[in-house]
Amino acid sequence: MYAEELGGTNIISLNYYVTSKTEIVKPCEMTGKKVIDFLINYKPVKPNK
Repeated sequence: MYAEELGGTNIISLNYYVTSKTEIVKPCEMTGKKVIDFLINYKPVKPNK
C-alpha cells in the first residue's frame, strides 16, 4: 500500500501479507507506529470529478 497526504508531503508505505495462519503488516522505511496510526485513522476521500 502506498498513500500520499492530501495537500501535504507525508507518505505511508507498507506491505501487507495474508498467510494461512496470520496477517502481517511490514512498514517500508518508516516506523510501525506511523503505519498503524494511519490504518486506524484512515478515512477514504471521494476523488473530485
